[in-house]
Amino acid sequence: MRTRSQPCESRANWAILYPSRNKRESWQSDFTGVVKLDIVNRRFWINVWSGDIYRLRLFEKDGPVKTSVCQLSPVDPGRYTGRLLLSDEDSSCQFLLRVWLRETGHPLLEVHIEVISQKEDR
Repeated sequence: MRTRSQPCESRANWAILYPSRNKRESWQSDFTGVVKLDIVNRRFWINVWSGDIYRLRLFEKDGPVKTSVCQLSPVDPGRYTGRLLLSDEDSSCQFLLRVWLRETGHPLLEVHIEVISQKEDR
């Protein structure tokens, strides 16, 4: 459980997303947050665009890795899921991730990321 003294990204593979501040351009995300992925032990920005559907993308916080945009599908009222492919810079290691997004009833979103599979080129 998150406490006030812990930063938002303290729980691995979980994130709380906040509405983006000062959104001026359509390419800017509607929600943003940070997640620490324990599979690679790195932090990533999560950007989510809302509208008719939710779309999500990860950007490495202090590095070059980013994912393609993932379209999330509804599974229950207020819950959405999708798959993302995450690769290292040299594509030697790839992870297929399942993303879960939950609407909290506030102007916040909750995201949980799980590893479905891992592939390493040797």
